[in-house]
Amino acid sequence: MNKIIPKSELINGLIGRSIGIQNDYEWCIPLNSKEMQLAIDKKHPNESWDLMCESLISRGWRDPRGNMHIDFIRINRLDKPFH
Repeated sequence: MNKIIPKSELINGLIGRSIGIQNDYEWCIPLNSKEMQLAIDKKHPNESWDLMCESLISRGWRDPRGNMHIDFIRINRLDKPFH
């Protein structure tokens, strides 16, 4: 598992809350450039999302699918509602 990234240091990534843990806590997961492209893909969103999640797992992050309510996607330090 990767270290927790402070929200103030996150440039591009996902911001959300854990699912199923009593003390809900905020997640900040940084996305590299390829993961960011996949996260914002509108042509094949489901396939791209799965590829992005697999990439996160390969880099040591917890799989956000089923484990995280994603509230925002941060693009160049600007938070945008995720859905």
